[in-house]
Amino acid sequence: MDQEKTCVTCKHFVQHYYKFGRGFRPLDVGHCTDPRCRDKRTETPACHRYALRK
Repeated sequence: MDQEKTCVTCKHFVQHYYKFGRGFRPLDVGHCTDPRCRDKRTETPACHRYALRK
């Protein structure tokens, strides 16, 4: 199974959410934590620091 390498499938990506009613819904933005915090979008192509999320 060949997965597309984007920020959303990287273990360094932290997705942002918003409160909707009693739950939360994901946004299409987040941030990368390696090596420092940077804003990213979920569909951004993976960089050289990419590591597959388990």
